[in-house]
Amino acid sequence: MPPPPSSATLRSRPKRPLDVPPISPPTQPRRDIFAEVTVLVTLSRATTLVATSIAFATLLLVPPRYLEPVYGNVLPSLNFQHNFFCAIFVGALSGALIWFFTKDPQRGSSPIDFFLYVCLDLCALLLAISPSTYAQMFTFSSQWGPIWGSTVTQFALVYPAAFFLGLANFFANTPRSNEVNVRLQTRVFYLIMHINLILLFTNTLWTFTRDITGHSCQQLFGAGLLISAVVALFKALLRTPRRQGRENKPKPIQSNDPSMIMSTPLWKLAFLFFPQFITILTAIFNHQSNPQCATSLTPRHNLASSPYRILARTESITGWISVVEELPPGRNIRLLRAGHSILGGIFRATGDSVFGAFYFMEAVRLVERKRNVGVGERALQIGLGIGISTSSLQRHNITVDIVEIDPAIYTFARDYFNLTPTAPHEGGATHRAFIQDGRQYIRNAAERVVQMERAAGGGGDNNGDQEQSKKRVASATAPLLYDYVLHDVFTGGSLPVQLFTVEALKDIRKVLKKDGVLALNFAGSEHKAIREPLDIIASTIATVFSHVKCFREPPTSSSESAEAFDNMVFFASVKPLAFRRTIEGDYLGSAMRRHLLPRLTMYPVRLNLPKADISVPPKIVSDKENLLAELQMPLAVEHWRVMREVFPVGFWVNY
Repeated sequence: MPPPPSSATLRSRPKRPLDVPPISPPTQPRRDIFAEVTVLVTLSRATTLVATSIAFATLLLVPPRYLEPVYGNVLPSLNFQHNFFCAIFVGALSGALIWFFTKDPQRGSSPIDFFLYVCLDLCALLLAISPSTYAQMFTFSSQWGPIWGSTVTQFALVYPAAFFLGLANFFANTPRSNEVNVRLQTRVFYLIMHINLILLFTNTLWTFTRDITGHSCQQLFGAGLLISAVVALFKALLRTPRRQGRENKPKPIQSNDPSMIMSTPLWKLAFLFFPQFITILTAIFNHQSNPQCATSLTPRHNLASSPYRILARTESITGWISVVEELPPGRNIRLLRAGHSILGGIFRATGDSVFGAFYFMEAVRLVERKRNVGVGERALQIGLGIGISTSSLQRHNITVDIVEIDPAIYTFARDYFNLTPTAPHEGGATHRAFIQDGRQYIRNAAERVVQMERAAGGGGDNNGDQEQSKKRVASATAPLLYDYVLHDVFTGGSLPVQLFTVEALKDIRKVLKKDGVLALNFAGSEHKAIREPLDIIASTIATVFSHVKCFREPPTSSSESAEAFDNMVFFASVKPLAFRRTIEGDYLGSAMRRHLLPRLTMYPVRLNLPKADISVPPKIVSDKENLLAELQMPLAVEHWRVMREVFPVGFWVNY
């Protein structure tokens, strides 16, 4: 057993309190990411966010619509969004290079704010001046062609503006000298928040502005003015006294402090806000002097040297709609123009249609049917044009329901092309106009027919009286069914593909009588390189209707090829199609009808209809897989070239 410690040993040992815990090393205070984010929320970043949202909402929506009168409604969208976002990426990459090479090691940052408002000022100026720039570039559209022309023209505004927006957003999000302690994950979080806020604000602005009609030009320079005002506010706030300290006292103002706007010399202020002054001047110029920005006719639309005269014009929900006359010694015709296409026209001297396809549409009356033709018949016209077919059917005592999405087209057809609710001729019928989407109308009409069939006992008679049930159904649905459906919605080199799907055609079949006939207008070609859309539409129609025929307009010259791009009319029914011989009453006193209607079957279109014994299903258009949407580009290019052969560039740039 060891000896006990001595008293000296006990006195030499340090006393240790038993209730005091061991001391741990000091810990760093926990850093809150949201508190750090508030450091990154600055005036320059907020300005960039607001200006970028305004620019995005304008640039992604308005320029393709603005180019539509010169390039159609398909070509301006070719690779548009892809090029737009590539320009933003190139701008951001260029910003990174500029920031790297201009970075001041002494200050730790580049002159960010200066670069920032220069980029936003340039974007605003591009928007404000774009209507005049576009007008100058439109005059070269025939030389540049349909594809390159629309792309090059966007370099007047969209792609440079996107480049400057990429620059501005990079400069806005570069590190500042007071942000050195902000962690990387906080910066990443803020950058994601910045991008999402831009998308949110852009989508909100887009929702409010996409349905605005009649003001594309004003939207362009208006967006420029708005961005310029945001940047001007940024410049003013950037050069105002800042408050510091807990007492919230302002910094003392020194006369030699360039950051104070009240101490800045007048000439420097004028230089600072000079871009805003130029932006305002260009917007005023476009509003007052650019004929494409005018909301009504001006003397500059109808110059004495021009062979064309505009009678009426408006920017409606489908684009620019105008009534134009070609004066003698020209062809002496009156036309209804919609963007870069002609919806119809008449010879001023006779009132006959310029385009024979509209007379082919009314040839639905020539299909032999068992019913009493011309007595109590009804027709549905989807897509009005100038109303040639509607007026003809009315004169043949056929009541017509018109479905037209654009109210301006109906108004101009009524005011300038003799479309009247009641046929002026003795015994003529009336028409009703429904200004709405055609697909929605036929869907609702088909649902009404199905509901009426069920209400009348269309599902079968439990008492076994099937014949009586069929009679009740036929009697109940008779007022809802049509003898003819005229489908004419091709415009601007494009097809509203939702009206060519198998589901849409099935709805049309439901609203037709058992021996009813569908006439469908299509602009295309039999040339093997671009005939795929023709074959797809033919197969889709044949899927719904067991009998299909198609005819094209007679050639205008002996040299015209049968494979030329032309108007074609499909006729379809569940009953066999046979056309009777024309009689004098079919012509309605028109020399053009007398020339065309007897020749209807002389120019058939060769159709590659699907065969029942093939194992590979045919290509058809459906709501789930709309093949036409991918094949519209060749049709749009060919349509553009045909329009430029019919009318010169001066006709198209004056609207």
